[in-house]
Amino acid sequence: MEERRCPIGFVLEIGDPVTVSFDQWFRDGHRKIGGGLSNSQIAHPHPRSGPATVIDFPSVVQGRLHNHGFGAGKFEDRSRAIIKYVDGAVIEVSTAFLDFVDSSQRFDKYRPYADRGYLIPHPAKQADLPRTDLCEGDLVVYTDPIHREARPETHVLINIDYDAYFDGTSHLPVARTHSIGPDIYAKPRFSCRNGDLKLATRGDIWSFWTDGSFPPSIVTTEDKANFLNLVGEAETLLNIERHDGLWRLSDALRLITRGEAHTFTSPRPISGPDSLVFLKRFKDLYDHVGLEASTRITEMLGFLI
Repeated sequence: MEERRCPIGFVLEIGDPVTVSFDQWFRDGHRKIGGGLSNSQIAHPHPRSGPATVIDFPSVVQGRLHNHGFGAGKFEDRSRAIIKYVDGAVIEVSTAFLDFVDSSQRFDKYRPYADRGYLIPHPAKQADLPRTDLCEGDLVVYTDPIHREARPETHVLINIDYDAYFDGTSHLPVARTHSIGPDIYAKPRFSCRNGDLKLATRGDIWSFWTDGSFPPSIVTTEDKANFLNLVGEAETLLNIERHDGLWRLSDALRLITRGEAHTFTSPRPISGPDSLVFLKRFKDLYDHVGLEASTRITEMLGFLI
């Protein structure tokens, strides 16, 4: 199971021969657990193990938030690949189910990134985001679509479904493309149509993307680090031994102490030096924030090294 947590998508190339490994547990359980299969794959009669060739990559749209440091726009989705079996069948699959025919190629393909500061390579960008009236982080007033009355309280626009803009369905009455909630870090409270929202005031994300400066509400080093992570100005460092972005906390702290990384985020509560974390480095424009953040982390957690 360990190998399936280590996708090879970022170093795959079109034309690469691969082996596909679906075991019976994944085939029988994918409806319940997700299992890396999309709806189109569930309907496919033969998702199966065997040799195949990478023939293309699907697309994924990244908004202005939580975009893994790749930026906002439409990109190749390197977490998935379109493969062709030797019998001609074509399927889209999570790269977690793929490996090179010669497994030693994993190390050979990932090794050059150790010489580039371990930064995960960026997928190819295919298009900029479409223009929209509102931006993530804006304060908005919601108008009840039934009674057509504006509710007095304001909400924060948390997410925009840009896929609907790319595929031309954003104008449809059923298209609930905008998600709102109490603050930008919260989970969306509910989704609504673009026409049901009215701008109250521009938010921190819009001002940051307009002139690149921190909004007045972002003051402390911790606030700045969290904000840079949120808006995609922090890139994830690749662990070439695991072939993913997770590091043992003690190893992450060593790289932070040496100045090779700035901070980390954790997918779950930290329980000790062996906890797994995502190691981050801020883009060059924000090196000064990174230096402040790394100094503070070293002072607080250096004893775990």
